Amino acid sequence: MSFTKERIKELELLETEDTKFCPKCSEIKPLYEFTVSKRERKMSHCWCRSCEARDRRERYHDMTMEEYEKLLEQQDYKCAICGTSNPGGRGTFHIDHDHKIKNKRDSFRGLLCVGCNHGLGNFKDNPEALIAAVAYLLKHKGKNNEISEV
Repeated sequence: MSFTKERIKELELLETEDTKFCPKCSEIKPLYEFTVSKRERKMSHCWCRSCEARDRRERYHDMTMEEYEKLLEQQDYKCAICGTSNPGGRGTFHIDHDHKIKNKRDSFRGLLCVGCNHGLGNFKDNPEALIAAVAYLLKHKGKNNEISEV
C-alpha cells in the first residue's frame, strides 16, 4: 500500500510519545517495535523491526516471508539444531546458509536460534572443529573442576 506524503504526515501526527508510525507496513506501533540506537539513544530506523527483518530476509537471503514461515513450520517452529522454540535475540530464527555457495536459494540449511547460529559461526562451519569440541566436552563431562595435585 502506497501513501502520499500528505497522508504519511497525517498518520505521523497520530503518533504519541509511546508509539511511532512505520511507513513500510503503514501501521502505528509501540516504540519497543522499533530499533533504538544504544549509542545515540534514539530511533535508528524508521521501519519497525518486523519490516526490517522482512526486508533483510528478502534482500540478503532472497527468501520471502511465506518461504520463511513454511520452513519454520517444517521445523515444528524450533531450532534445527537444539530444538528450542525460543529463537533469542530479536525474536526471529536466523536463516542458516552455506557461505561458500553463491546462489542464495541453494545455500539454505535451516533456521537456527541465536546461540546455535553464533556457535556455527564461531566454528567457521568446520565439522572437524565441531567434532573436536564434542570430544573435548565428552572427555571432561562429569569431571569436577578441581585442579588435581601433581
